[in-house]
Amino acid sequence: MDREDRPAADASGAATSPGDTVAIPSAALESSDPLIGQLVGNFRIVRRLGAGGMGVVYLGEHAVIGSRVAVKMLHPHLAGDPALVGRFLAEARAVNLIGHENIVCIFDLNRLGADRYYLVMEYLEGRTLAGAGPMAPGEAVSILAQICQALEAAHSTGIVHRDLKPENVFLIRRGGADGFVKLVDFGIAKLQSGVVGSGHTIAGMVVGTPEFMPPEQWAGEAIDGRADLYALGVMAFQLLTGKLPFAANDVIGFYRQHLEAPVPSLRALNPQVGEALEQVVVKALAKQRGERFENARAMKEALERALQAPAAPLAAAAPTPAASPRASPPVVAGQASWSGQASRPVRLGQFSRAGAFVETGAPFPALFERVSLVLEHLGARIACEGEVVRHVTGEQARTWGMSEGFAVQFDTPSLALREAVDRILLGKPLLTPASAAPAKDDPAVDQALARFQVRATGDHYRLLEAAEDAECSELRQRSRKAIAELEGLASRMSLKQRDLADSMLMRIHAAMTVLGTPAWRAAFDASRGNFRGVARCIQAGLNAGELEGLRQNHLSAHPGADATAMIRGLTASSYQAANQLAKATEELEAALRLDPLSLPLQQRYWALKRSTRPPAAPK
Repeated sequence: MDREDRPAADASGAATSPGDTVAIPSAALESSDPLIGQLVGNFRIVRRLGAGGMGVVYLGEHAVIGSRVAVKMLHPHLAGDPALVGRFLAEARAVNLIGHENIVCIFDLNRLGADRYYLVMEYLEGRTLAGAGPMAPGEAVSILAQICQALEAAHSTGIVHRDLKPENVFLIRRGGADGFVKLVDFGIAKLQSGVVGSGHTIAGMVVGTPEFMPPEQWAGEAIDGRADLYALGVMAFQLLTGKLPFAANDVIGFYRQHLEAPVPSLRALNPQVGEALEQVVVKALAKQRGERFENARAMKEALERALQAPAAPLAAAAPTPAASPRASPPVVAGQASWSGQASRPVRLGQFSRAGAFVETGAPFPALFERVSLVLEHLGARIACEGEVVRHVTGEQARTWGMSEGFAVQFDTPSLALREAVDRILLGKPLLTPASAAPAKDDPAVDQALARFQVRATGDHYRLLEAAEDAECSELRQRSRKAIAELEGLASRMSLKQRDLADSMLMRIHAAMTVLGTPAWRAAFDASRGNFRGVARCIQAGLNAGELEGLRQNHLSAHPGADATAMIRGLTASSYQAANQLAKATEELEAALRLDPLSLPLQQRYWALKRSTRPPAAPK
């Protein structure tokens, strides 16, 4: 980008992980970084732009011609983990496969010494969509349509982003105008064939950002481009209303909201949103992927059509139950201290396991400076530390309708801190230090978790160790048994073991919800050709209307399957007429694997099975 096109605020497109904040650090932090001033390839490291869980991003300048790039450097302590290195390097491979103007460019991939992997990326100057909204529908649709273009290019090469969120969308200046979209951070992108990266960081552990993940991603199912469209629906809701459609205090809470909660009314939150545009967002946020847009192009066209549609008036007196306000997280009293600043009383808002927003006036600690906090709740205290990742000045606070202060991201939170946060959010007294996790892993717990990890490499049935034709009630019983087994080990778990157990519990809850609900199970089984599982759903009360609705969604994703199934059904009729019942059964099974939600085929098959069942032995 030409220098005269650059806005005053700058940031790098090389966001490193969920929650990364890209900003200029303090001079003290910069001077202590040994990479500042060094040559990395052909580029001299000028300054640090930001840091996150995966790595650090620097501004680099070509040593001869002065062109600027972003250098994304993997943390050295992660270099020994092949899975994490693979995830880091997969970003370059994914982006190179796409090659689209709305996606950040990666120029080089290399290694500095034995343990410093890095990417050389396009340097973006602008701002992310983090904190954006509410905005006018025209402005929002312009941004969303460009994201659709980027996703269309990615999906056409078989790549799903899997972590689409406002922090990964940059708005830069191009052609004399602001608002040109650049999509960044393909660090957990995945080829639909599974080439670029695995679906999980470790077996059974779901990756992504909870606020934006679709139900199928929570469930650990195979992901396609419609997962990105769901995340884009969440972003659309946020851009148009300034709020997330689903709010929760922890990961499990987000999981349940995405799986079960209806979409609140956009028009109640922003009357400028037309009915047609609201319908586009609601369709993108459908719980079942078959009910969303077929692809990014279809969503882009629907957004643009909706913008042209006449706006219907919104009845002011029509309350929408789904839009009812949720309870706000409690504001916690505390003390904060940092370098050169005596301890001062503060209030902690937007409080979670990951961090807190410290509501206080200036002066603030520098970005990336360490801060010590003491949380005070119902007469008890707990101390913790973290890193400053965001400032909100008085002017910004007035614009955004929030308090002045700064955000702190906790260090890897101890089990004691996580339990304290959970109890504060529930309004309960803090536990004593005796509740802290054991320092060492319990071998027996390791063995139990290893068994769950093996089970989690398969689908919901394997996770629950159940047959594919098990009754829905049995599947719910197996889910409860697995949950009880993990929760029974909780008091013996180290922090590392607890993290893995939490991930397993999410997967089990997802399996219980999907397989224990006839309509959800039928859709799941149909996608796998498991007609016997579908039969159990019919037996459990799935009616003909629901079945046919699911069938149409299934057939839209498998064009021609019903025609081929019909031919196999006719062949079965011929064999049945010739009394070749074994061959007739085989043909009907083949037909049902193609069209498992066809009620006539199900009825024919099970009637034939009953007629060929050997007679009961005489008593």
